[in-house]
Amino acid sequence: MFVAEAVGSSFIGVLIDKLIASPLLEYARRKKVDRTLEEWRKTLTHIEAVVDDAENKQIREKAVKVWLDDLKSLAYDIEDVVDEFDTEAKQRSLTEGPQASTSKVVIHDLP
Repeated sequence: MFVAEAVGSSFIGVLIDKLIASPLLEYARRKKVDRTLEEWRKTLTHIEAVVDDAENKQIREKAVKVWLDDLKSLAYDIEDVVDEFDTEAKQRSLTEGPQASTSKVVIHDLP
């Protein structure tokens, strides 16, 4: 039981780390969704604290265990979305470079 408990809060910590890692953060800035990622990071930090407390209480209270399982399932869904976004960011970084701009450059032919 202790191992399963430790996995919950550490998993959320890993997810938080993914939200602030480059090239994901760089890509989020270019796509203008960095504020959303920052809100997710803050929310997940609060959730992590609650999960730590709930992991201790789930042994005594079945309702807390059910709630905690639902919350962990949601965290896994969030991780899937973040992983997809991170994969796209890494692919873009490889093809465009880390400082690539989202604006297009127009090249005019000179006479």
